[in-house]
Amino acid sequence: MNRDETVALFEACEAKRAAVLGAGKSEDEAHEAAKAHWNAWAAALLAERKALQEAGRWAAKKQPWGDLEPKNEETRAWMKQAAADLSSCLFLVRGADGTSKETAGQEKKETKDADPPVKSIQLEGDSADFAGFVFPGYAGFWSATFSGHADFRSATFSGGANFRSTTFIGNADFESATFSGGAGFRSVTFGGYAGFESAAFSGSADFHSVTFGGNADFQSVNFTGDSGFENATFTGYAYFSGAAFAGSARFVSATFTGDAWFESAIITGNAWFDSTTFTGDARFAGTTFKGDASFEGANFADAARFASTTFSGGAWFDSATFEGNSFFAWAGFAKIASFYSIRGERGFDMAGTSFEAVPDFIQAHFEEAPRLDNLEVTGRTIPRHPRPERHEPGSRLRRVWQAVRFVGARVRTWPKRAMKGARHSIPSGMKANGEARNIPARWRALKRLAIQGHDTDRELEFHAREMRSQRFAGDWPLPLAIWSRHAWGGFFRFWFGILYEFFSNFGRSLARPLIFWLAAAALGAVVYMSQSPEIVAARHRQEAKGASLVSAAASRAWHAWLSKPVPCYAGQPAPPKDQNGDTPVYVSALSPALQNGTDLANEAWHLAFRNAFIVLDGSAETAHRSYGCLYGVELYGGGNPLAVVPGAVSTASAIQKLFSALMIFLFGLALRNMLKMK
Repeated sequence: MNRDETVALFEACEAKRAAVLGAGKSEDEAHEAAKAHWNAWAAALLAERKALQEAGRWAAKKQPWGDLEPKNEETRAWMKQAAADLSSCLFLVRGADGTSKETAGQEKKETKDADPPVKSIQLEGDSADFAGFVFPGYAGFWSATFSGHADFRSATFSGGANFRSTTFIGNADFESATFSGGAGFRSVTFGGYAGFESAAFSGSADFHSVTFGGNADFQSVNFTGDSGFENATFTGYAYFSGAAFAGSARFVSATFTGDAWFESAIITGNAWFDSTTFTGDARFAGTTFKGDASFEGANFADAARFASTTFSGGAWFDSATFEGNSFFAWAGFAKIASFYSIRGERGFDMAGTSFEAVPDFIQAHFEEAPRLDNLEVTGRTIPRHPRPERHEPGSRLRRVWQAVRFVGARVRTWPKRAMKGARHSIPSGMKANGEARNIPARWRALKRLAIQGHDTDRELEFHAREMRSQRFAGDWPLPLAIWSRHAWGGFFRFWFGILYEFFSNFGRSLARPLIFWLAAAALGAVVYMSQSPEIVAARHRQEAKGASLVSAAASRAWHAWLSKPVPCYAGQPAPPKDQNGDTPVYVSALSPALQNGTDLANEAWHLAFRNAFIVLDGSAETAHRSYGCLYGVELYGGGNPLAVVPGAVSTASAIQKLFSALMIFLFGLALRNMLKMK
């Protein structure tokens, strides 16, 4: 039928509706009368098609998008007669006062290219009611306008359905509708609620550039063919829970302003999700989720592409199954991202992905090691508790008061919390909030994935983050429950973890242990030289003149290091012999032969670096020269001279050797990690 014939048929249906309503019957009975009139026409055509098929005169080829192309004149004639053309129609509903409900912008201006011109249809009720209508062939609604509610519930579209550029000012309900051919909704505007719950699309479903002004309900929809939502805008909630995508599902450059729900959605085709989120052969390149996006329990039967997707809200993929390759490279997650207990059966690419919060991969299972190159978690390791902004008036005093109240509460409840701590693995008074308690486990899960992928850099990073996040979540600076071994374990982990981070950045820094090793050697050299009798005497002379201990020591160190070299210790003058003719023990200078070419600063450095290298302790002669130059030698009557070693120098040497050994170990550990040696 052409448009005039279709409009005439529909107006006849509306006349049947008006007659039944005029007889005082219900709206349901009136609709049944209108539907029966329409479906009688459809049933006659379907019977004619069946007769053609049985006679072997039906010839049509199904196009990839689901529509039929006639291959003989009889089939072409049937399709022309079975077509329902309501394109460019304006469906006007009546207001409460019985007048037509028209608002600004509802009427479309005709243009010289408009074909056909706009046709106004006056409706009897408050909606355009096509519920249960059967469209035996092509159904054309392109560029139509529905001023009120549009009801297509349980409608059957046996051929192609064209709603391109249609405007639904009110709600549009396609619940349980059946689309056997291609369904075209390109550039449609839904001003209100758009309901497609339990609808079935056997051919392609084209929702390209559609604007959903209200909530969009696609729950339990069955997409047998390809579906396209490219550049679609979802202003309200988007419900795709339980939807089945057997063909390609493309959401490229779609925008979700409200929450998007995809729980238990099943996609049995490829899933292409560049810059978005979904499952199956679903392409979401450039998609932005401004609200929460939930894909809990979803099944990705083929490739799932979420590359460069932006998740401004929370993203949940809990218990989802990725049967094909999955791509989340360069995606951005601004809030919580949960991949708890997901299953990846093929490749899983998260290279360059950015997470503002620590993602949850606890109990995630991957058949192939996931790729985590350049993955970043840019947010805080431990969630920050809400607090006043710095620019708020009185915010500093408020934060101080909150801190005082927090400490006071802990002090008042210490006995009760300590008793609980004796019965539990971690004292309950020390427990942080639940979110902070889960963060170390999340870092541990990420570390496990890095180990699986042999990604040493990510493994070390996640290990460092795990140790940091454990502070104040399970490890505490004071063991309040002093009888609990778990409390003491957390206490030692807390402080040793801080030292491990400070001196080596968790075994990842070559520079830190090297700098501390050199600093310890320099400090040791200063200490060793400061104990020389020559320096001690000079310092005492300056102190006698009123200089402080610090300034005197600094002055002498500066003089010894950077000014005129200070010669070796000159020793004590030889005491007179005793009554037996023996010379008493005294401290003498090093022999002139050993003093030649050295001084206090040189020997202090030499001693410091001998201790710093630990194993390079040098010979006995070298030690004799260093100690003798710095502190002199003891002479016994007729015996060999022994170098003097003050007690403070012995203690400092032991401390330096121990510290140097630790720094050398940390340097070697960082070198091993840098070279990825096992």
